[in-house]
Amino acid sequence: MLIKTPKGGTALKIYFHSNTIRVVGKVWEIRAKLKEWSNLSMTVQDLLSRKGH
Repeated sequence: MLIKTPKGGTALKIYFHSNTIRVVGKVWEIRAKLKEWSNLSMTVQDLLSRKGH
């Protein structure tokens, strides 16, 4: 998954593996994504299973 940034810089990249999620980007991008995910009512395992892994 590739997410475009509003500042036009390097995009946040999210890699879903069988039992892990790797988030690559600038610190502020990663923090924003983690904060967004913290508002979800699902676990990491639920998120991974929704991505088909």
